[in-house]
Amino acid sequence: MKGYIDLLHVVKDGTPASIDAAVRAAMEIGKPGGGFIIGSSDSFREGTPRENLDAYFAAGKKYGRY
Repeated sequence: MKGYIDLLHVVKDGTPASIDAAVRAAMEIGKPGGGFIIGSSDSFREGTPRENLDAYFAAGKKYGRY
């Protein structure tokens, strides 16, 4: 299973804190049993703030360990 994080409302228009919370919630839902790959709902859009992308990848590393 792959995906879950809304690329517009969460990653592009959100804050680093809201991105962290969304990734944490996705991992809590998707991790049990293994096989979950965190991802955006599509591709990241032009104009997404760099700090939001950094927050997304940092949260993935933080919460994505099995």
